[in-house]
Amino acid sequence: MRFPDGNSELVLKNNLDLNFAETEIVVKNIWEIYQSLKSNPEVEWIRTPFPNSLGDHVAVMQAPDKNIFVLVGE
Repeated sequence: MRFPDGNSELVLKNNLDLNFAETEIVVKNIWEIYQSLKSNPEVEWIRTPFPNSLGDHVAVMQAPDKNIFVLVGE
């Protein structure tokens, strides 16, 4: 579902292999985000950037508040 007049999108999935809510955030430059956060001891990288089938990269991080975010490169 895309929101009108913006670039936001809401995607609902049911993945029984995950025991957490998977929040995806599309970013312009995943490597820039990774470089700026990798030295932060409060951010845990579950998966460092890896190629995806769309031609860019994906990374998975756990934020200091314990929420998990999937960063998807444009």
